[in-house]
Amino acid sequence: MLAGAEVDDDLVIALGGAHGERFLAGHDAPYWGRVWGARGLLYVWNDAATPELIEASVDPSWRLREMVAKVVAKRRLDDAASAVAQLCGDPVPRVRQAAERALAAISRDQG
Repeated sequence: MLAGAEVDDDLVIALGGAHGERFLAGHDAPYWGRVWGARGLLYVWNDAATPELIEASVDPSWRLREMVAKVVAKRRLDDAASAVAQLCGDPVPRVRQAAERALAAISRDQG
């Protein structure tokens, strides 16, 4: 989902709830699927997702960029620190704040 690939409808509904049903019917912006894919990584993690997460840090959707920073913070992903550091200059305040929290979380682990 994070990469925008098609997934099972049940997964979309599990991650997006009622909003997921609207998404599947084509009534919501396509970026929501990617956001929910990233949000799922808050709860279930696999290191293989790191490259896709880093790539998503430059997505046009600010909601996805914010979620990337949240996942990086929770998972303390050193490999994504550089990508998240770029988000500290994001035009959207919520993205900047999430990026700052992610970098602080990573640095706590290194201290």
